[in-house]
Amino acid sequence: MKTSALIAPAALLVALCLGACANTKTEATATTPNASLGMVNTTCPFSGKPLSESSPTVEYEGQKVGMCCTGCATRFGKLDASAQAALVSKAK
Repeated sequence: MKTSALIAPAALLVALCLGACANTKTEATATTPNASLGMVNTTCPFSGKPLSESSPTVEYEGQKVGMCCTGCATRFGKLDASAQAALVSKAK
């Protein structure tokens, strides 16, 4: 009986450890997901559309942030600094 009472908590601990490892790998690659294109993101922070090498970019704190179109790039430029920071942090 004591052994079966330990199986569920042990399984939970293993699942949590595996989940933590998976998140660590994701965070490590999240800093430069589109490095081959010179951008810090793979999708437009406004529309969520995927980016390509011909996507327009805007400079933000020394980084290139990709946009799906020039309209989104213009829109980004009109935002205040805190809104820009929020969009860049959410960009993937």
